[in-house]
Amino acid sequence: MPDDHSDAETKLQKLAQRLHRGWAKLHPATTKELAAVRAVVQEQWEQEHRACHSPKMEMTKDQTQQKQLHAQKKTVQKKKSGQGQKIQKPFKGHGHSH
Repeated sequence: MPDDHSDAETKLQKLAQRLHRGWAKLHPATTKELAAVRAVVQEQWEQEHRACHSPKMEMTKDQTQQKQLHAQKKTVQKKKSGQGQKIQKPFKGHGHSH
């Protein structure tokens, strides 16, 4: 029976990939959305780059919150543009062995 379970998981993963590709094809990212994502990524990279090269390596609470906010915005933009697709790990169940 474990083979049936892994076979079903594989089929579901392939279905998810096809759905993601179809969604991306039907709803392509606009230039405006891509520009917004690029701006957020660039800003985040610059902040991290400055933090790595500054004498004080610790981030303040405000910087940490700001970084998290930018990461969330980036995730939302990628989801809207269809590029934020993640391949999920196979479902392992709830510890029950069948």
